[in-house]
Amino acid sequence: MEPIKLRFRELIDYMKLAILQMKDPRQTSNGTKYSLNDAVLGAFAKASGRNQVVAELVASYSQA
Repeated sequence: MEPIKLRFRELIDYMKLAILQMKDPRQTSNGTKYSLNDAVLGAFAKASGRNQVVAELVASYSQA
């Protein structure tokens, strides 16, 4: 199988599609002020900020 070249925009688009299929497990509260999409993508941004592979992917996207 040939590896797929992953671009940052494609990764985010894929994540957004996956998030749309998720059922929001949060109960109505101040914690639901933000959409599930914002919460998941925010958590991804925070977690990936320390990941060298993701940092390189973002940098390559910025140069494209």
